[in-house]
Amino acid sequence: MTDFVILGCALSNMEDDAYPFAVVFKRGFGGEAQLESYILRAWQNQDEFFPDSSRETMLDLMEDLREYPEGEQSDRFFKHLRSLNFGYLRFLKDGHCQDDPTFANEVAAYFEGGSHPVSWPDSFEKL
Repeated sequence: MTDFVILGCALSNMEDDAYPFAVVFKRGFGGEAQLESYILRAWQNQDEFFPDSSRETMLDLMEDLREYPEGEQSDRFFKHLRSLNFGYLRFLKDGHCQDDPTFANEVAAYFEGGSHPVSWPDSFEKL
């Protein structure tokens, strides 16, 4: 089984609603944990959902996701993502899915039922 979190970007740091931005998968626990991250394709071209003021925050998150690919630090980092609600970043959903993220029906169902025109996995690229 694989755990996942879906993160979003809010239009301002005062809003709760957020546009989906990243899906992070975690396999294993503790020192064996491995993260696999996917970012919304061409997110930088979507000014209506990612204002200029949020771009630095999104780039910082992407750098952090690259920095913690495996081990105990990645396990702790992943747990922190589940409570993320800082600046423009918002935790949207977590859950469990099959081991192959490209066939994660639970993730796809979240996007199909959402109000944003995003699909899994077509709208995302591996980080």
